[in-house]
Amino acid sequence: MLASVAVASYLLDAYPSAPAEVCGLTNVFRALSGFSVGYYQQPWGAKVGYDVSFGAQACIVAASMILIAIVRRFGHQLHSKFGQVR
Repeated sequence: MLASVAVASYLLDAYPSAPAEVCGLTNVFRALSGFSVGYYQQPWGAKVGYDVSFGAQACIVAASMILIAIVRRFGHQLHSKFGQVR
């Protein structure tokens, strides 16, 4: 929940001309991600072991954190290059 607030805040600051689209897409992705966990977590954990499935999820989170750090570092340059949403 804390990460989604930070991401939404960053996106709203980066694209102030499209707040409805930013909030809508952020909430859709958050809801779909949370809803889908129940469908794949149990079979995946039973098949390969819960330590492996949670370890893989931890790797996905770590990769996401690296991507967030890159956007945090170079986001202003990317935003300046590609401009506002029209």
